[in-house]
Order: sequence, then C-alpha cells, then structure tokens
Amino acid sequence: MLNEKLTFNDLPEVVGKLCERIESLENALKDNLAKQAPAKENLHVPMTVEEVCSYLGISKSSFYYKAKHGGIPVIKQGKHLFVYRDELDKWLETGRKSQVPLRRNTSRCLLRQDIRPNQENCRNMEKTSCNIPTPEELRNYIKESVISVTGTYEQSASVLMVDDSTIGTLGNFSASIGKAKSKKTFNVSAIAAAALKNGTVLHYRACFPEGKRKILYVDTEQGKNHCQIVLNRILKLAGLPKDCDADNLTMLALRKYSPEVRLAITEEAIGMIPDLGLVIIDGIRDFIHDINSPGESTDVISKFMQWTDDRQIHIHTVLHQNKNDEHARGHVGTELNNKAETVMQIEPDKDDKSTSVVEVIHSRDREFEPFAFQVNDDSLPELVESYQPQKRQPGRPPKEPFDPYKEIPEDSHRSALNAAFEEGNISGYNGYLERLKEGYGRLGIKLGYNKTVELAKFLCNKRMVVKEGKEYKFNRDFHY
Repeated sequence: MLNEKLTFNDLPEVVGKLCERIESLENALKDNLAKQAPAKENLHVPMTVEEVCSYLGISKSSFYYKAKHGGIPVIKQGKHLFVYRDELDKWLETGRKSQVPLRRNTSRCLLRQDIRPNQENCRNMEKTSCNIPTPEELRNYIKESVISVTGTYEQSASVLMVDDSTIGTLGNFSASIGKAKSKKTFNVSAIAAAALKNGTVLHYRACFPEGKRKILYVDTEQGKNHCQIVLNRILKLAGLPKDCDADNLTMLALRKYSPEVRLAITEEAIGMIPDLGLVIIDGIRDFIHDINSPGESTDVISKFMQWTDDRQIHIHTVLHQNKNDEHARGHVGTELNNKAETVMQIEPDKDDKSTSVVEVIHSRDREFEPFAFQVNDDSLPELVESYQPQKRQPGRPPKEPFDPYKEIPEDSHRSALNAAFEEGNISGYNGYLERLKEGYGRLGIKLGYNKTVELAKFLCNKRMVVKEGKEYKFNRDFHY
C-alpha cells in the first residue's frame, strides 16, 4: 500500500499499520537486549546505618566517625541517616590507593583501621572536626563501652605462651625490651617461628586458631640483607625449607622510610592481610620522631590497641632499654609498660656474656621461670638446659666502684702523666689533684674530685707517682 498513491482517506489505515510495525520492532529489540544481557540490579537504594555496618564489617562508632571524617556519603532525614548502596560502592572505589580494584572483603578490612587525620590536616580543620565527636557518636561510643554484670563477654584466646604462662592473647599486645646486642632479634625470631609452625621453639609455645595463622613481621631498623637473614632463621627454626617463601609469613623491611610512612605502611598491611593472627614489630621506636614525646607515644600505643581490637590479632614489639638502668627507653617505653599485657626482658648473663636470659618484667598472667639461650654454630638460638635462674635485686643494679686499673689502659696512664708533669714536679696535694684532672682530661677522661682522689691513691700504690717531701714526682720507669 505504501508504494501506491495514497489519498487522505487512506491515512488512518496507514498510520495504524505503521504503529503496529513500530510496536513489533520495539518488542523484538527488547527481546534481543534481554537475551544479550540480564537486567541490571538497581543499586540506588537507601541503606540504614545497621545495614551499612553489616555491609562494611565495622562498628557503629566507626561508621559515625567515617561519616564525619572519612567522607561516607550520608543522607540525613530527620534524626535518621541513610546511605545509597551505589554511592557507598563508589566511595569505596575512589578511596583505594592502588590501581588494582579492591575486593569487597579487603575494603572492609581497610575500613576497620579507623584511619584518623594527621596533625597537619587537623591544623587545617576546625578543632571540633578532629577532637570532639557529635553527641550521637558519643552516645554510640557509650553504648558499645558499657559493661553489664549479666552480659556475656568472650574471653581473649591465648595464642602465645612460655611453658604454661600466657604472654599473648588475641586483641592485646606484648613487648620485649633489652639493651643493644642483647640478642633481642634472635629471641623474637623464636617467637615468630613458634607461631609459624604453631608449636614450640625454645620455651615459646603458639596455638593460633584456624583463620588466624598468618604472620606479619615488620623490621624498622635493618636493611633488606639482614632482614633476609632473619627470615631464613625463622624458617629454619620452624623446620621449613629456605628455598621458597612461607605462605603464612610476610616480612617487610621499612628502614628507608620516615616514621609516618612506616606507621602508614604497617597499618595498610594489617588491614590487607587476610587471616592475620600475629604481628611482630622490630622496633616500635622507629614509628616516632621523639621517643620522649607524650603525644607521639600515646598515638602509637593507641594505634596498637585499635589494631589489635579491630582485627583481633596479637602484636609483639621490641624496644631498647636505657643505658643506665633497666627501664624501657623514653615515654613510649612508659606507655608500653602501662598498656602491654606482657613485657619481657632479654639481657646477657652476668657470668657468661654469650648467654642471653629471658625473664618477665610484668604480666597479667602468672610469671614464667626465666630461661636462657645461646646462639649455636648454625646462628640459631638454642636453649641452655643447665641454666639456673638467679634471684634479682629490686631497683637499679648496683654500680661498680671506680677502678683506675680496669677502666684506664696503661698507655693512657703514661700519656696523661706525661701531660700532667710536663712542667716538672708538682708541689702540694691540691695542686697535684688539679694537674691530674687536667692531664687525664686531655685524653677525654673526665674525673670528679672523688675519682681523682682514688686515682691518686692508685698511682702512689703502683709507684707510678712518688711523693718526696711535699712534692710529687712522675716515675717514668714504673712497671705496670
């Protein structure tokens, strides 16, 4: 009909046929599209706070914090908050740092970290945005924090023990302290090996449950070569081959980074590693600039408490002791002592410097008997079976009295006395003491009055200085 000459009276019939054909084409097109691709789920649907928390795997308090500081796209209707599912997914995607899309479970892990703005960002914000939660947030914090006498609370699982004494539980952290070269890294290698084999190494016994068998070892002090040596030691102690990486152990060497970057890398790794149970940080001092800063120390220890609670892991860290006493270094050491569930000390045995002694400083569980280890010919720590613990004296160790014979070499005595007597004999006792202080001071040996008196007695007894009347004479032919 379309090829024929149409009149005005034919238009209704033609238009009707055209509409039928268009409808037929539309139906065919819809059927074809339906066959090519399934109908897309509508994700632009509102979610409640409870649904968002379940979807992300976070608590309500974390949600409110992230809604305020982390950019979760919330919609407020009256007193209620809602989040659209597609906008939430977009927020997760835009918040990733890598070019590889995050899996949903990985994103949830990262969100658990509750990453707070750094100090520089805080200075650029209003004070209330960094420090003061909203009343609604505070009410949720309080609700989560209330302890009821009739409530049921899961007991933290013991995962690290020395014999029958618990030193580490999930949701807490512990520490090893010791002076330089006390073999702290050898000791912590044994802890890592025990966790890796989920058995016993030295006196350390590990029993991590399924789903908590992964280990993260963070070294902040040594280069990659040294870290590889430590890694090989752990594998050997655990009875694993050294020619392939262990699936359950990840080691990071963070020496070259700044304290802020080290902390951020560790936080990211803790959030990304699935089935994580143990984190070893050797050492915590390199997470902060000023070891005596109360603010920095509190921030780092707070991170430890947050990570362990959110991920239900155990963290064991290492810190040096002060040179002059047995206290952990700096304010961060004070925070460790206050917050850690166990603090152990590693120190050389007083009678045998090749032997390192491990003992508990304080513990929430019962204290274990001290034990000792040595490094064998294979560079592995092994138990000293014959070690007998010695009773410790409270307070600082007594200081040895000044001994010029032990503390000053013979050559130093000769050089110092040559300087003291360069102008000849010395008259008077006080003048003699002053010249001794000056002569030994030239060699960098600082002497107070009492030490100078002891030195003067020693020199006379050794006939290195001879008194003739009121004069003191240097005997250059003395025999030491």
